[in-house]
Amino acid sequence: MLPPRSSVLDQAFMATSSPMERIIGQFGGELRQPGTPFANLMEIAIRRSQSNAVKVMYPQLDHNPDTTKLPKFAEDVGNGYVFLRPRQYKLSAWKETDDSIREMIEQEVNMVRVAKWGRMRLPNGQICRSYYCESNRKRKHQRVSRNVLVTIDGCEDYGEVQFFFYTQSLEPKAIISLYDPRNEELYEHSRNTVSACEFERYSDLHIVDVTAIKAVISMQPMPPWAPEELSDHWFVVEKSGLEDVEITGWQEPLVGGDQDDYEEADAS
Repeated sequence: MLPPRSSVLDQAFMATSSPMERIIGQFGGELRQPGTPFANLMEIAIRRSQSNAVKVMYPQLDHNPDTTKLPKFAEDVGNGYVFLRPRQYKLSAWKETDDSIREMIEQEVNMVRVAKWGRMRLPNGQICRSYYCESNRKRKHQRVSRNVLVTIDGCEDYGEVQFFFYTQSLEPKAIISLYDPRNEELYEHSRNTVSACEFERYSDLHIVDVTAIKAVISMQPMPPWAPEELSDHWFVVEKSGLEDVEITGWQEPLVGGDQDDYEEADAS
């Protein structure tokens, strides 16, 4: 049963306080005068506001080397998209690729085989991974971040990225396996909140330009108490507050974290 004012105020998890909490944490870490903490806090806020105003008027002054410097083997493909390792172009690895993908590559882009790229940074700062990337990772427990919100023929769909690649004309592309259309009955019953879809890898493949990928999402299995007819469905969880963190210029780190999990592949 939804709270009485949910239809007016929306669900609580759809709102986010992360930007405010981040600022509170940053300001608290800069306090240096315990005797007059609130006066010190006000001065910190004033200086931060002045600094932000200057950066808006003169963007060239806002330089963060941690986010502007690309790691080794990364390639900027334009429009804010960046290909990241791992990459693989061994013939033996291509032979292990699913037949349906190999046939699509040959028919649609007229290439016998392509070099696979495993990750890509999006303009919003998120790092999108792929099935090729995550199926070869060394870590036992890993976060799945290969599901995306993608625009195809003007319509928004959800899909799983298989890998990224270049065409012969060096156009950056992605192979995406789409989820089935959402369960409309559940969507309406949940007041347009829960989008649950079925999924079968390689059943609905598409080759898209990387700019069609708009955001990384999470696809979660339906809970155990869900009706039996929904047991094989996955429901969508989008990152809340993504528009807010874009304003702050936040980006997922390009170096560190799982970067060490990937080893550069040798050319065949």
